[in-house]
Amino acid sequence: MVSGYFRFFNKPEYKRSFIMNILKKIFGNNRPLKECPRCLGKGHVDTGDIKRLNKELRWKPGPCAYCNGTGKINPEIEKNVPVDTAYLTTDLGPDERNRIMNGNEAAWQRAGEYEMHVEDFIKQVCYLHFNAGLTARQVTDFYLMDHNNNYTDEMEKKALYDYISKIIFEKSE
Repeated sequence: MVSGYFRFFNKPEYKRSFIMNILKKIFGNNRPLKECPRCLGKGHVDTGDIKRLNKELRWKPGPCAYCNGTGKINPEIEKNVPVDTAYLTTDLGPDERNRIMNGNEAAWQRAGEYEMHVEDFIKQVCYLHFNAGLTARQVTDFYLMDHNNNYTDEMEKKALYDYISKIIFEKSE
């Protein structure tokens, strides 16, 4: 168990993030924190938050990436980063998260491209199902064909199928 703990700290991005968090706790930042507007101070985003922010099909419940799971934010963050930024998820590494939070232009360009890709994927799934008459399984197989069977993990295949099924269900209502 201990060796896994040390492997975590062998990654430079985690070391920096860990050290910065310790320094912030020791020295503080003297700015009053406010309740996170994304998770409403809970530290995690639930289906109610996802609906409220209109991010169905884009987010799933889990730790809040906006406040990093603390439930509190520096009020300056709201001025720089919209609460409903789809790219800002817990899947981002700490360095990319910091770039987004600090307004890095290249990171924001990647965020725009990400949102565009997600929207295009949703539109393509809808077209293949509603216009071309493919089932969720057929749409999944269609996307997996592009990857020359590089998806050997059954969990990944199932996750893609579940996501495509969710898109079809949500869009057929």
